[in-house]
Amino acid sequence: MKQADKQALSNWIPLEAVPSFGEGRSFVAGEPDGDRFRVRYFQHKATHILGGLVWFGPSTEGGPHVAHGGAVSAILDEAMGRAAWLAGHACVTASLSVNYRRPVALRSTARVQAWVESVEGRKVQARGRLMAADGSLLADGSALFIRVADEHFHGRARELVAKLSSHFGVEPVVPVPAKPESIEFRGCDGIRLVADTWGRPEWPPVIFLHGGGQTRHSWGGTARAMAEHGWYAVTLDARGHGDSDWSREGHYEATHFAADVAEVVRALGRPPVLVGASLGGMTSLVAVGEGLLKARALVLVDITPKIEREGVDRILAFMQANLDGFDNVEQAADAVAAYRRHRSRPKDVSGLRKNLRLRNGRYFWHWDPVFMSRPRDTDEQREARLRAAARRIRVPALLVRGHSSDVVSAEGVRQFLEDVPHARCIDVSGAGHMVAGDRNDVFTEAVMGFLEETLPAAR
Repeated sequence: MKQADKQALSNWIPLEAVPSFGEGRSFVAGEPDGDRFRVRYFQHKATHILGGLVWFGPSTEGGPHVAHGGAVSAILDEAMGRAAWLAGHACVTASLSVNYRRPVALRSTARVQAWVESVEGRKVQARGRLMAADGSLLADGSALFIRVADEHFHGRARELVAKLSSHFGVEPVVPVPAKPESIEFRGCDGIRLVADTWGRPEWPPVIFLHGGGQTRHSWGGTARAMAEHGWYAVTLDARGHGDSDWSREGHYEATHFAADVAEVVRALGRPPVLVGASLGGMTSLVAVGEGLLKARALVLVDITPKIEREGVDRILAFMQANLDGFDNVEQAADAVAAYRRHRSRPKDVSGLRKNLRLRNGRYFWHWDPVFMSRPRDTDEQREARLRAAARRIRVPALLVRGHSSDVVSAEGVRQFLEDVPHARCIDVSGAGHMVAGDRNDVFTEAVMGFLEETLPAAR
């Protein structure tokens, strides 16, 4: 096994080859020394996600020098099926969907991961992914499995589940719930802060901090995806935003936001990964760079100390418009579509309700209007403070910039990388300032890939 594979699987427990439960051998893993597939399975220590190393031999060839699409599909089907069986479900495949991202070279070794996403009655939903050695995505897929009665498999369904669990020495796994758990924290001055959490509290934490005027619901599927990979994901409503309380004193400065996060970290009891977008990114920089808390890593989403005044003015104009509210959700959706010029307006706008509050028959943005009328530092003061904080960052850092952003320029990126020379930068095509909303799948892959590489022993 290559050193890179050993590091990537440092938190995974090897699973011995599954003995045959029937008359034949496994179609995929049944020939460990053959010239088709060679597969070694593992299970993650914290999440119990099924993982594996897969060698694609010459007998899997489809196009010249690359594996057949059917071979890739077979690997994902088997991995997701085994994940379902290891979770205690005797089941059969009802449907399988595979997205082919990149060709798989013959005689190459790829990493496969699979997990149960949800269980509803007899329906077991699973997901899986196939990755190259460098972590890039080769294929991903989803499958629907149907749990069968004990009479299936010649009346041995229950026996086979027990035998499989006993063979691997594992207990059936409970998948990440479909909905998060909402909890409360107290900020620096006792203000009530609301958060959604995914995963188990004993897992390493990652805190998501949204941008100004947004809420904890702005991260799409990223938080749940992180939980599915062994992180305790916390999406926090900043003071004056979402379901968190408004500050009676109008305390909405960077110092207050950063001190709130420090209190949340203190309550969690261990250093987290901080993922901050715009205002949340500035909060993260101040909190870590000025020593209010210790973090394991830092991800800044389309924010740097140097920001472009034109882009900032456009955000402020959007937030200051319609302070008198909207007649309905459709009007609010129109306002968002006008701001996000590079994105088409979605047909279903029901999700926008989470960012609105209904009062006296009108819909208002879910944040305190005082947030916009507070005194502000000059651009020079803000940039100087953030640059000083950035220069003190010593933890792994990633900057995720939207390629079409009018807030973070190439010069802003250059200056940040100069101040934080160990940081990395990813430019997301098809995304503007709201990267996580514009390209949630790409954003999620970028964050998970960064953490997988820089904190391999975290999960």
